[in-house]
Amino acid sequence: MGIDDRLRDAARAVDDMWSDPEGIAARYGQLGERLGDSPDSSGDSADSARSASDATSLIDICRRSLAQNPSAAGVLTEAWQAQALARAIGGMLAVTGPAHLRAEARGLSEAGGRGRGVGDRDAAAGAGAGAERARVPRAGRLTGVPDPERALHALAALLGEVVVALVAVACATGDESVYWQCIDAIDAAEETSDRARGLLRRIVVPDRGPLTRGPAGNGTP
Repeated sequence: MGIDDRLRDAARAVDDMWSDPEGIAARYGQLGERLGDSPDSSGDSADSARSASDATSLIDICRRSLAQNPSAAGVLTEAWQAQALARAIGGMLAVTGPAHLRAEARGLSEAGGRGRGVGDRDAAAGAGAGAERARVPRAGRLTGVPDPERALHALAALLGEVVVALVAVACATGDESVYWQCIDAIDAAEETSDRARGLLRRIVVPDRGPLTRGPAGNGTP
């Protein structure tokens, strides 16, 4: 199977995992069983023995890997990994998170489904180890979001770093295809970051509901 075929298969796998909220829990178990007996191909040397992790730990892995892979193929791969992780975190919060956060969490999951420029044939050409890292999304190792506020802070920071790295690649490349993939990935990362920050605001400042008129005519919650 060629590199481009493996990348397309990885993209379809992420779509399938998070398109059916009712089946997410079952898919976690199935994916964990598949990954448990197979070597980690993500290229994360310090975490290669781990088949599952919480959201904040996976975000930290993504940030380190982004810093260690400044090539065009590496940055596009890490942008895709970040989007896939955002989709997974949003999908999990939409199912297991507090009820008042679930609509925004679904929005984060949907936004994370964008920005898969690394799956394009032209970006995959010469990607080498980057393509291997994309073969198994880190998002598949997600076991939980025990601290949503911390995870969303970290996710927003990761997406900001992804945008900076994509801008650098777009400015340096002479390949028009790579340039436009970077632009698409920048748009996607910024949208996902906005969704993450919006969800974070709902956690920090919960919705107090509509104002009602008090006896003196002042608005009171």
